[in-house]
Amino acid sequence: MSKSTNIMLPFLYPFLNATNCSKRTTIKAADNLLRTRRRWQSTSGHNLSIEQTPDEKTGPDLSHLNPPPSDYSRFIFQDKCTAKLVAGSGGNGCVAFLREKYIEEGPPNGGDGGSGGSIYIQAIDGLTSLHKLARQGTIRAGRGKNGQGKSRGGKRGHDVLIQVPVGTVVREISRYDPVEEAEHRYKSLKGSMPKEEQAMGMYAAQRDRFVLYPGSLPSDFLTTTFPTLGPPRRSNLAALEPPAPIHLDLSRHMDQPKLLAAGAVGGFGNPHFVARNMGRPKFATKGEGGMTLHLEFELKLLADVGLVGFPNAGKSTLLRSLTNSRTRIGNWEFTTLSPNIGTVVLDDFKGRPRVESSNKKSPRTNFTIADIPGLVEDAHLDRGLGLGFLRHIERAGILGFVVDLSSADPVKTLQKLWHELGEYDKLRNAEIESEPVNKQWMASSPRDPLPPLVLPPIYRKPWFVVATKADLPDTRKNFAALQDYLSQIQEGFVKHPSGHKDAFRERLVVVPVSAIKAEGIIDTRAQNSLKFIPMEALITNILSAIDNPQLQDPILECFQHDKEKLLSLLRDDPQGALNMANAKLHVFPFKDVKWCWRRLYTDACLVLAVRLIKANIHSDHGSDYHNDDSSWLADVVRPLDMAIIMTGAPWREEMIESLFSALKDWLRANRKQFEQSSISFECGDDERSAKRQKMNVPLFPPGSAPLPEIKKPIPRVSAPSFFAMENHIQNVRTPLVITDAINNWPALNERPWSSKDYWFEHLLEGRRLVPVEIGRSYTDEGWGQKIMPFSEFVDIHLWRLKDGSKTATSDAKQQNEVQTGYMAQHDLLAQIPALRKDIGVPDFCYIDPPGPEPGTPVYLKKMREKEEAMNKEKDENSIDQGSAGNATTTADGMGLKDISSKRNHAGYQSDSEAQMGIASDPIINTWIGPSWTISPLHHDPYHNILVQVVGAKYIRLYSPHTPASQIYPRGMELVNDSDENITPGNQDQTGTGLTSQNTEKGQLIDMSNTSQVDLAAIELSPAEFELWESKWPGFADADYVETVLKEGECLYIPVGWWHYVRGLRAGISVSFWWG
Repeated sequence: MSKSTNIMLPFLYPFLNATNCSKRTTIKAADNLLRTRRRWQSTSGHNLSIEQTPDEKTGPDLSHLNPPPSDYSRFIFQDKCTAKLVAGSGGNGCVAFLREKYIEEGPPNGGDGGSGGSIYIQAIDGLTSLHKLARQGTIRAGRGKNGQGKSRGGKRGHDVLIQVPVGTVVREISRYDPVEEAEHRYKSLKGSMPKEEQAMGMYAAQRDRFVLYPGSLPSDFLTTTFPTLGPPRRSNLAALEPPAPIHLDLSRHMDQPKLLAAGAVGGFGNPHFVARNMGRPKFATKGEGGMTLHLEFELKLLADVGLVGFPNAGKSTLLRSLTNSRTRIGNWEFTTLSPNIGTVVLDDFKGRPRVESSNKKSPRTNFTIADIPGLVEDAHLDRGLGLGFLRHIERAGILGFVVDLSSADPVKTLQKLWHELGEYDKLRNAEIESEPVNKQWMASSPRDPLPPLVLPPIYRKPWFVVATKADLPDTRKNFAALQDYLSQIQEGFVKHPSGHKDAFRERLVVVPVSAIKAEGIIDTRAQNSLKFIPMEALITNILSAIDNPQLQDPILECFQHDKEKLLSLLRDDPQGALNMANAKLHVFPFKDVKWCWRRLYTDACLVLAVRLIKANIHSDHGSDYHNDDSSWLADVVRPLDMAIIMTGAPWREEMIESLFSALKDWLRANRKQFEQSSISFECGDDERSAKRQKMNVPLFPPGSAPLPEIKKPIPRVSAPSFFAMENHIQNVRTPLVITDAINNWPALNERPWSSKDYWFEHLLEGRRLVPVEIGRSYTDEGWGQKIMPFSEFVDIHLWRLKDGSKTATSDAKQQNEVQTGYMAQHDLLAQIPALRKDIGVPDFCYIDPPGPEPGTPVYLKKMREKEEAMNKEKDENSIDQGSAGNATTTADGMGLKDISSKRNHAGYQSDSEAQMGIASDPIINTWIGPSWTISPLHHDPYHNILVQVVGAKYIRLYSPHTPASQIYPRGMELVNDSDENITPGNQDQTGTGLTSQNTEKGQLIDMSNTSQVDLAAIELSPAEFELWESKWPGFADADYVETVLKEGECLYIPVGWWHYVRGLRAGISVSFWWG
């Protein structure tokens, strides 16, 4: 057992940490507990094993409902707390004088002190508890820094933002405001004394507000003559503070935070006190003190639905079956000791909403459920777990009474629950009447409690009943009795169980469920990921979604919102719909293509793929013998992958991902059955064991390019802290190699990206399509792109196998015939989301980086783009006409992709990148290629962290301030396209789905981010120095830094830095662009 497991055991199981147990006994008991494979179920009297093989699972995945102890989460919940808030005090003014040559006594030049930090509050959606705020206790804003010499003001103190759940009520208990106290003292001295006594009293009172020149003696305070100060000063921000005493009802999500306490202003420097009789004052003033607030925070609404019931009624199991909550469950009372919150997703914006909303103005996308600890009889008298949990029930919008159908009398159980709530309601009303609420009331001490918060009565809340454990025998009679009782309440034939006449009686329902078996519930967790749905049901869901587009679906714009015409085309002629959409994709630049045509392209691809699946999988089910012929999978993969690569599959990403997941499961099962039958009939015992053994084939061949001599190395640092890296990015702004930062990535450990087996497992045995750049560099003649299966890319371009066969080419002539293939700058992790779990975004990508430095190429290019955008707004008609004339690129499928890729190489932001939002999420691209792959000298418009996952690369970087006369940037260039037409469904005689078509049309693009210098030729042919110097004079004198980036290392490349990359060993890199 790991060390971390032993550390967490005392928190999860306190009885294992008893004082009378030795350490050895405790660890032994923990080992025995964690070895236990079975847990007591809440609906039966015997143990049920949760271990099942994939082949044995016929129903829904129930492991979430019967988890091991390690799956429990310690949810610390709190719906009421107090906090002490201290605004930042102002910094002191500075006493300083000008010091220069030939100036014996310079004038004063001390700066003013900085203002203190302010405290803000913001209510945001998604938070459900105040426990983080309660843990802090005291929250302090930063103090302003003192002023400095040379008239430099002090730095402002840092602000503090308090984030609370929506529905929080903030009330003030007490406050201490030093400025208000000083104002009161000033007014009392100003108006109640004669002038002479007033001056003396004012002088004595204000003496403490000054600071003297460093090195002064304490007695100097008595001898120095200080001027008379005015009243204490307040920050201008104080006008935005809520009136005292604070009483805020934060019932809505806040886009902008609200000021609670403004920071105090800083003191004056000594130049403010220059007078005729005092040319060099040796004193300054102190900053004002910050305000202190004692506030109470209380949640009005705990959750949309609150589950109410006696202990061990099945509330936690129900919550766990409906949501992804990890609350603890078990067959004993008081398993839940604090409320647990779960979220039920109604619409994830991936397709049709799972639940149609009757509220058309603002439909709900999710709602929250609270599992409230169980009540006992006489809980309103503070017995059992007390009044605290009754208060939690009061904060739920709708009440769900959880009743155990296996109990003797579920009707009586419901009546007892309502009795406790009714008695608590009476106590609550009596408390409110005895202490009337006054919004202007303020406690004299932080220990004095505030009046109770006024909430709507419990009996007026909507409610329903959930009858749990309905799978047990002899529960049908109890359910019928419970259903009859609710009908009588609704009709008014019997008294409401709360005892109130005006209680809620509308539409009372009882729902029978077996939460532990996931029966009687809609499993929204499975709906969040359709991969758990069988293939037949998945196909039905996809076709249903295509046949019923939502009103806001842009696909309806293709046919002027004529739904019947759209569906008729998709049903009768999906290939024609695909051809129509494909033509529209190539009439305009991709960023100008309407969303309706992207949607039509995606849905047509889905229909073609689904029909192929139905035709092949269903025929397999009709046969008892499963052969190994799965060649039809390539025809299914092609349209699905093309939908992702060409359009991004808008509104259908999850459907396509689910289809790929289901196909992977089908392929695994089919392959397993075929291998078993082959082993049984064809192999002996030795051959049978050999076939079962899985070969761990490497993805990349051995060997590497020669290692260059590093003359000007880039500095290296091991696992820097976030703040150290933030300082480097914002202030130093130079490249940096980071080591030991990604050692925990699964791609380097348990899910190795160096394994061919692992990649083929996730890519349908290599059938998934990937875009590959053909040629040494995108600046070379004849460079192009080709979309091919991943297995073909591995065989031909990584292993250099002749025609993809298993016999590798031996001589150099044959190897040279195979062009370099490089999967460069592709968002592979968006295409195959399962691989996204193998890596993590470095924390450094969330540092707010500086923009490009003025005068650098990136800065100048951004200025030109802004100017062009302004000109475009002024004259849209002329721009549209020009776009229409130059928009037609190629009639084939790759012309658009080729130009799009070159635009990305040239520093353009793609449409999908614009949607991603550069300010919040980094752009993740994957690079896979053999050795000797080259990225020519270029710069990018983003900050970049390049991670080498497998293999090694040589990288050389030049400063963005390198003169153009040394770096030789390119300019506007004409791109001509001559590539394959890749349209799903158009297959040639070879079965590859590729047909050739040439075109002479092209497009001008800006290649100024790429250098004309062929650094690869210079690096590999240093003997021809004179030739290179005559071709690019001065380039050899340009300063640079270089490194060899090895496996598991990262390189930070600041925005605008020119960089050249060459593969030393075949490998995989992942780049993170942000900023």
